[in-house]
Amino acid sequence: MKFTPASFRAWEHKKITLLGMSGVGKTYISSLLRRHDWFHFSGDYRIGTRYLDEPILDLIKQQAMQVPFLRELLRRDWIDIRNNIKIQDLGPVLSFVGKLGNPDYAGLALPVFSQRQALYREAEIAAMKDVPAFIRKAREIYGYDHFVNDVGGSLCELEEDAVIALLAEHTLILYIQVTSKDEEDTLIRRAQSDPSRSTTAPLSWQKTCPSIWRKRVWNSSPRWNPTTSPAGSSRACSTLACRVTKPSPAPTATRSPHRKSRR
Repeated sequence: MKFTPASFRAWEHKKITLLGMSGVGKTYISSLLRRHDWFHFSGDYRIGTRYLDEPILDLIKQQAMQVPFLRELLRRDWIDIRNNIKIQDLGPVLSFVGKLGNPDYAGLALPVFSQRQALYREAEIAAMKDVPAFIRKAREIYGYDHFVNDVGGSLCELEEDAVIALLAEHTLILYIQVTSKDEEDTLIRRAQSDPSRSTTAPLSWQKTCPSIWRKRVWNSSPRWNPTTSPAGSSRACSTLACRVTKPSPAPTATRSPHRKSRR
């Protein structure tokens, strides 16, 4: 999908995918676009509510069964446990994926960690394959003119050509990268203190992801440098990079439960 600045602004029903490492600002931008009649499809929310809902609940119930009081209540169906995943709070998903490390210190052994990573990978692929259907639903059911696909930070590592081709066919892909060393250091510290699903080190992601997607999608894509973005701001963007200057609130502060992807 290729555009000149003029043709993008004239595009009646805009559809974009925001690509970038975790914490770079994809959801922040999506939250701004929501104010301008954009449907916000959150890949992580779709994964947690549709594709990993049952494995997450199984893990919670397994832990609850180790508590005698809760065990009796669960076995008699006197209580019910459910996920309460929100766009601004993906805690159950992150808790399920966990961190590789010593189980005595709340880490996961390598076989368990690898299994959960594999489940997440399959869920992410499935969620991205849902994008065309949600583009249609956004207009026909919910009445939104525009669509933004807010993908997870680990999408670059899927190495699934079919998924990349699908997103490139149905959306304009914008890669977001940090613009200063301070921002880069902040993302690295955040990734170290609160790792996401991505298994590649942040600096490696920042360097390799653009080149991977260039080879597969962007070799023939023209630059996009509109004077006015779809949301009416003056960010300088292209199909190769979207440089965004934004405040640095806690990650949960920019997410909203409204206009999220529905099951």
